[in-house]
Amino acid sequence: MATTKLDISIDPELESKYVNLVEVSSTGTEVFLNFIFLKPSTGGVRKGEVVHSVIMTPQSIKGLTSNLIDWVCKYQHAHGAIQIGHEKDTMEQVIEKHFGVRQTQDKEKRTEE
Repeated sequence: MATTKLDISIDPELESKYVNLVEVSSTGTEVFLNFIFLKPSTGGVRKGEVVHSVIMTPQSIKGLTSNLIDWVCKYQHAHGAIQIGHEKDTMEQVIEKHFGVRQTQDKEKRTEE
C-alpha cells in the first residue's frame, strides 16, 4: 500500500481554547461534535459555552476514536490509570464494554456476544 504524505499548516491566527465537555449528535451521514467550556457552578444551573463545533463522517469518527484509544492506552501505561469521577474501569475494560474489542499485547480480538 502506498504511503500518502501530508503537508499540514496551522493558521497563525488559530486560537486554542480549553474545553471540558463534548456533546455528540449525528445524522445518518454526519457526526457533530460541539466542544464546550462548562463554567464552574455558582449555585443553580451550570452554564456552558460552545467554543468550537466540528462535523465529521462516521468513518472519520471511527479513525479519531481509534487514535484516541491508542493515545489513552499509551498515556496510562506511562502515567497510570485515568479515573473519571467514580469510574474504576481501565481503558481496556471501557474498550471491551463499548466496542466488544479486547486489547492484547499482540493484537485486538473481537469478543463473542
